[in-house]
Amino acid sequence: MRALGSIERTDVIAAADAVGCSVDADAADCLARHLELVRGPGMRIRVVADASAQQLLFRHMADSLVAVSIIDDLVASTPPVVLDIGSGGGFPGLVIAMVRRSWEVVLAESQSKRAGFLLQAVHTLGIPNARVIAGRAEDYAPCASIITGRAVTSLATFASIAEPLLLPGGALVLHRGPDVDRELHEAERYLRTSPLDLHARHAYRIPGDEVGREIVVFTRRSE
Repeated sequence: MRALGSIERTDVIAAADAVGCSVDADAADCLARHLELVRGPGMRIRVVADASAQQLLFRHMADSLVAVSIIDDLVASTPPVVLDIGSGGGFPGLVIAMVRRSWEVVLAESQSKRAGFLLQAVHTLGIPNARVIAGRAEDYAPCASIITGRAVTSLATFASIAEPLLLPGGALVLHRGPDVDRELHEAERYLRTSPLDLHARHAYRIPGDEVGREIVVFTRRSE
């Protein structure tokens, strides 16, 4: 019998389908277990602000999955090294690792309690392609072909932190909210002197949430 309010495979598959992402049964089971970890030990350290089932399924998991098809198009057939800066509860980095097992995913989290949660999640869920850096992303050697981030800080600040860590030809894949036009305007001065080019903007909506969202993609020019 299903526990009241529990998150199961069918819930995950439905939420993924709602944002146009297909996940198989094994990945869906793993994603469901991750969300239950967030609702349990994760909430004791507030890895997310709201751990209701609907919020986790759509505002966090499904929102993270939107990036997967975009990264698929960017990397073609070569498995990337993905660096997720400010992973928190594993969104989007751990979600990406669970649905793309051939990709190496590095989860960088500077807050020690959140990094501890990520280490526990990676071990409990058995995600061999994910590893956790408990510290500042700036201390990571520049070898990522994809860098992700989800509402970590302003776009300009995030880009300035991430750019030195990104390999030539790589891409920043950034989740942004309704203020993205203002953020891009504020980032213009930095971008004029950086090796980053605005590659694409992908607008989308999460079911049940009227807030406009975009994934903004920057690519780093080859040396």
